[in-house]
Amino acid sequence: MNEHLPCRTVAIIAHVDHGKTTLLDCLLRQSGTLSERGPVVERVMDSDPQERERGITIVAKCTAVEWQGHRVQIVDTPGHQDFGGEVERMLRMVDSVLLVVDAVEGPMPQTRYVLRKALEHGYRPLVVINKMDRPRARANEVLDMIFDLFSALGASDRQLDFPTVYASAKAGWASLQDDAPGSDMSPLFQAIIDHVEPAAMSLTAPCQLQVSTLDYSEYVGRIAIGRVQAGRLRRGMQAVCCRRSGAQDLFRVTKLMGFRGLERVELEEAIAGEIVALAGIEGVTIGETICAAEHPAPMPLIPIDEPTISMLFGINSSPFAGREGKYVTGRQLRERLDKELEHNVGLRLEALRDGSTQGTEAWKIYGRGTLHLSVLIEKMRREGYEMTVGQPQVVIRDGEEPYELAVVSVPQAFSGTVIDKLSRRFATLMRHEVDLGGTATPRVRGAEPRADRLPQRVPHRYARRGRALPLVRALRRLGGGAAAARERRDDRPAGLRDGDLRAQRAAGARAPLYRPAGARLWRPDRRPAQPQQRSGGQPGPQEAADQRPLDRP
Repeated sequence: MNEHLPCRTVAIIAHVDHGKTTLLDCLLRQSGTLSERGPVVERVMDSDPQERERGITIVAKCTAVEWQGHRVQIVDTPGHQDFGGEVERMLRMVDSVLLVVDAVEGPMPQTRYVLRKALEHGYRPLVVINKMDRPRARANEVLDMIFDLFSALGASDRQLDFPTVYASAKAGWASLQDDAPGSDMSPLFQAIIDHVEPAAMSLTAPCQLQVSTLDYSEYVGRIAIGRVQAGRLRRGMQAVCCRRSGAQDLFRVTKLMGFRGLERVELEEAIAGEIVALAGIEGVTIGETICAAEHPAPMPLIPIDEPTISMLFGINSSPFAGREGKYVTGRQLRERLDKELEHNVGLRLEALRDGSTQGTEAWKIYGRGTLHLSVLIEKMRREGYEMTVGQPQVVIRDGEEPYELAVVSVPQAFSGTVIDKLSRRFATLMRHEVDLGGTATPRVRGAEPRADRLPQRVPHRYARRGRALPLVRALRRLGGGAAAARERRDDRPAGLRDGDLRAQRAAGARAPLYRPAGARLWRPDRRPAQPQQRSGGQPGPQEAADQRPLDRP
């Protein structure tokens, strides 16, 4: 990779599960980057175990393919809004974007979010209507919906004239016509070459690179990944790292690598426009600028959307402390959280010093959503960290809480039940769509407070008719109290049967339970009755029992 081919850089953006990673797999294979004789691995770019288990992309990744004398650098971005910080960073180092939309579902809430970010950068997206092999694909209707979305987001005339490619990443073909399936991905490659213009970058200007993401190697330490914005970057050269604090640290580039397929290859030199990984910078963080030592010129920091959810993290102070993890102290938890903050720019950390933590070490973690924080919790658990976490809380700024767009797909005959449930959660009906053919399900869109959705798990739990595809969480906080353990023991299946009829189960069979000291529970179903006085002036045994508190963990 010492030759410098004409280079274009695109990011693949879409709503979750619209086929971004599968499309990238197909491009890698048909470009010859992946061996045709090797085993077929689905979502080859999703290398993290949680990404494979959840079926989503969590961390943005870079790759590069060569096609007919052109080099195309491709960035695979997450599709869930909780990881929007990854999308925002990667959009700073591309020339354009591929907007992937499902041919059946059409534009979804995250489609609107990522498209708005792309239009703000001035990109003219290349629209890919994917999953054309599905029986209920409706390409023309989806294309009209995409155009309406561009208009609603204030796209310019140039951006409204977007090119369109129809594809089936699973079947491995792309076409410029919606009624004529192709044979391979050549039309999509050609569309990228024709419609994505490489950014005008100077090769003679002083070197400049902004760190967009980080990696780590046991041999060379922290690895900074970014796109060379100007000049040339050589292995062994003296460079300066412009820190967030304003300091400038001199270092030597000890290792320089480029991307080709799933591999990183050694480079002697990289020019403006290429995405590279370099080592030798101690303590580098995302957003800092690497410049030539003779001309330090830091770039503006990357703006990131503010967190919307907070959770309480603390040390495990229960009787089960130390049973499952090997890192249990407050110092170890704080070091791990500080390490996460270095590359997870959507997180915020606040140390708690008040009485709400009951004298234990605790921190409040702010994130972009519940999925964002749950991925962090699961990652730390697998690494051997043991901790306690609190219930998610909405971050309220200036007296206002964030609202989200809720989308529910149901048969038309039962849409009234869904609208009624959403209305009880103070949602506003914004749009009601019904397919003309009557085969696809209608969509009900409403904005509802995120705070009202947090404690819920199953939507429309008590609706008696119909079926639904739940894209929002529950709409009504369930009433009643909590099922409690009276003593320290293992939960048994026979003892859970009656409880399932009265409350949501928080612990499964054989789960260890304990009763914290001093915890008490009063009967919540009714006010204590006034005991009838007996002849001696003392209440009877039954009346006295009604006044006694019940044990509760």
